[in-house]
Amino acid sequence: MSTQVTISKKTIRKIAAAIAAVNNSREVGGLFMGYRHSSKYRIVDATVPDCEKCSGVASFVLDGAEETAKAEALAGRYTNTPEIIGVWHSHIWGDAVFSLQDEESNRRLAQILGNCLSALALPEKQNNLRKLMIWEIDPAGEAKICRVACETENIP
Repeated sequence: MSTQVTISKKTIRKIAAAIAAVNNSREVGGLFMGYRHSSKYRIVDATVPDCEKCSGVASFVLDGAEETAKAEALAGRYTNTPEIIGVWHSHIWGDAVFSLQDEESNRRLAQILGNCLSALALPEKQNNLRKLMIWEIDPAGEAKICRVACETENIP
């Protein structure tokens, strides 16, 4: 059975804005908030980094404590409380391949959450989000590409 992911337009806009805020000059990333049922995920929100804290050109290190606090604040805005279900980050050169650092981070997160999502946001040179590729990661670190659909309306 293939993994299905639905993502809100609001989340896609937040990710695109985070990439544009640094003019695609550095990698940025955050956490996905949403719901999981078996092999179906629904992403309703995401955390985004504080631009002044973004890491280097070719590396993004998530501040776990800070992003978890942001995630908890986001979760409090929903009637049906979403959970952390994954992570996303940009690759400024637009490559859709996890680095060794990404693979290790994905594996560790999947060991904590059970299976989780990991996404690469691939921008265009003009700072626009060109593609958001999402994989489901299992606790052994194996990645499986997901079928992704965008919600037409945001559902609170």
